[in-house]
Amino acid sequence: MAARTPFRPFTRAEGPSGELIEAGYRGPQIELVTRDFDLDMAALDDLNALFGPSPDWKSLNATQKCMIVAELRQMAGDRPQLPIPSTALIGVARRG
Repeated sequence: MAARTPFRPFTRAEGPSGELIEAGYRGPQIELVTRDFDLDMAALDDLNALFGPSPDWKSLNATQKCMIVAELRQMAGDRPQLPIPSTALIGVARRG
């Protein structure tokens, strides 16, 4: 299996369109797409497994993490799942 390339921020001022052009694509179209991620409230018992890979989560101290859990529980109320908006940049382009 090939090694994964580490994430790097966009290096061109044009952002993702410029990156696609630099990679040999033409006519890039970039859309911002938001969909709800349904957070299973039972997963709050092990948030490190859920959010562990996130550098933002790792930077929080125990008190801050507890505050986030409390807020999520309050937002969810009695619901078993809490919809969390999740946004991605989706790029489509032609090769060559």
